[in-house]
Amino acid sequence: MSTASFIARSDDRLSLRIPASSWKASGRRAAAAMAEKGAIVMRGAVRDWAVGDMREEGSWVLASGPAFQGLSLEEALASGYGKPEALKLLASLASALRLLSGLGRLPERIYEEGILFAPDGGLLILPMGLSASACSARNPDAFLAFGGGPESGASALMAAMLRRVCAQGKEEAPPGIALALLEPSLDHGLAALADRGGKGAAASIDEYCAAFEAAQARGFFHSLSEAEASATALKLQSALVALKKKETRSRFFKRRGGLLTGIAIGMAAILALGLLSLSSPGPDYSGLDAPELVAAYYGALDGLDMMGLEACVSGSAGKDDRNFVANLTVIRKMRQAYGDADLFVNAKDWLSRGSPPLGEGAVVYGISGLAIREAPGGTATESAAEPDERGFEARYAIWSSYGADEGYRVAQNERIDTLSLRRGRRGWKIVRIERISP
Repeated sequence: MSTASFIARSDDRLSLRIPASSWKASGRRAAAAMAEKGAIVMRGAVRDWAVGDMREEGSWVLASGPAFQGLSLEEALASGYGKPEALKLLASLASALRLLSGLGRLPERIYEEGILFAPDGGLLILPMGLSASACSARNPDAFLAFGGGPESGASALMAAMLRRVCAQGKEEAPPGIALALLEPSLDHGLAALADRGGKGAAASIDEYCAAFEAAQARGFFHSLSEAEASATALKLQSALVALKKKETRSRFFKRRGGLLTGIAIGMAAILALGLLSLSSPGPDYSGLDAPELVAAYYGALDGLDMMGLEACVSGSAGKDDRNFVANLTVIRKMRQAYGDADLFVNAKDWLSRGSPPLGEGAVVYGISGLAIREAPGGTATESAAEPDERGFEARYAIWSSYGADEGYRVAQNERIDTLSLRRGRRGWKIVRIERISP
């Protein structure tokens, strides 16, 4: 649906074509609609534009006001405006919005398709309520409206219209892709302002005015070297692939979120109980001495090795560690099922590389600084030459990561474990772990 489908122009009037059924259903009165004012901004001056006549014409209600020969941004692009010419229109809009803001006349909501640009540099912002009736009553998805207050709405409008210009002629231009990737030759200042809006720190109208003024002086665009163009194209393709995967996951979770949660919990439970080891016997630690078994246990914890943990313990010993490994394993397997990159990073590897910043979704895991010592004592049966029960103390740090406002952060937790081991027919097993965090 284009602007032309709801705006009718003639030499003496401009009319908004509103579906009569929608108009009647809204219960709006003609007098209230005719009292609503639009604004014509030209050369630093503002004058009102108002509806002077309303009439029914077939299945339409026509709300007519003074003639204004202007095009919406969509119409301008469709009629052959190049991107630099279209950006000049947006520069004039930023100036107009700043002027209206200073006069206290910024609308509460602004419809992108309710803004018309004239060839002489003037522009018309149609009355908000009538624009909403004409646009959204017919096809809500075809028109963008911005609210949240006049200033934030105006800023969001500028970012969206800037994106519309840069998306012209692109095969793919989803809103989740940074403008700096979508149109890498765009002036850096403009791209940065538009991309800021997607992160909750939208630029002000004054900032847009300053950025457009500076960008226009530089021609709005800059040239890219062949190497820069190639590198940006690769980044764009990578971003598009990542976005599609994210959207696929989102749709899947919306449709089957409850089922998937149940499956994840079930998988974690199965892993925690060790039933997955039915497909593999796991390691045989029956020949290890007690200190070697303790070292094998923490090696399995460091490597997220569920079967290795199971082979070291008896009963419920190490239940918390097994649950921890099970949960991380489920997350890792689900990511792999979706084709995501493996962003699990072992703590020792991360530390050896100088603790570099983590990307989105990174998971740091593992232990460091492991020190094991045997506790004095131990008990033996009358027939045994060596003790059948032994105790050990393990000191180490366990690592994890989590999302924060400033990115992904890493947590290091110091631990002291007291382990009790017992020797049986299958060799030494850990039968109890008591844990404290100093």
